[in-house]
Formats: sequence, structure tokens, C-alpha cells
Amino acid sequence: MYDGKKFSILRADENAVRELSSKRGEIVGLDLIVLHDWLITPIIKGKPEEDVSFNASPQEAIARVDNKEFKRAFLVNPFSINDVERKAFEEHKNFPQKSTLFLPKVAEGIVMRKIA
Repeated sequence: MYDGKKFSILRADENAVRELSSKRGEIVGLDLIVLHDWLITPIIKGKPEEDVSFNASPQEAIARVDNKEFKRAFLVNPFSINDVERKAFEEHKNFPQKSTLFLPKVAEGIVMRKIA
């Protein structure tokens, strides 16, 4: 976590993370889901789509705190492609909104073609 003055390491209790994962029917507790369920969702005031921003760049997140646009930045471990595959294909679960930003970004839109 970065608060504009210093960086702090926040660690969740491993047993509590396992309990949260089990409660949600998940194989593993990913950092962002723990952050969402324990910090963002319970304490957010206002509209999450306006008050919470996801950035792919740690430098941008830090700059937005330094510029007083936000009070805190949480830097979490990135998802691996295996995390995404496990969540989608094994658990059939969704990630929190806007949390699956991958770079380089795949072009948006779908192209369909009839194949005879």
C-alpha cells in the first residue's frame, strides 16, 4: 500500500484467506479478491466505479496518489494466465470488475465468419 508518504506491506492471515476461498468455492485466494472482499467493498463510500481505479502501471497509481487524486494505492501481485484459466474453466467464477487487464491488450470486438 502506498499512502503518499510511505509504502507498507499488508499481509492477510493465511488461514483467513483459505477460509474466504473455501466460502467462495475457490481453489486459491488471489490478492485482488482478498483486497476487494476485505477492504474495498466493506469501506468504499460513494460509487465504486468513480472512487476505485484500476491501473496496469504501478508508476501511474503512485503518481495519482502523489497528485492527491486518490488517498491510497494498493499494489497487488499480477494474475498469471493459469490463475485466469483456473478461475474461468475450473471454478466458473468471475474476477472483480476491471481486474483482468492484460498487456498487450487484445483487440476488442468479435469477428465472425460463416465457415461452410
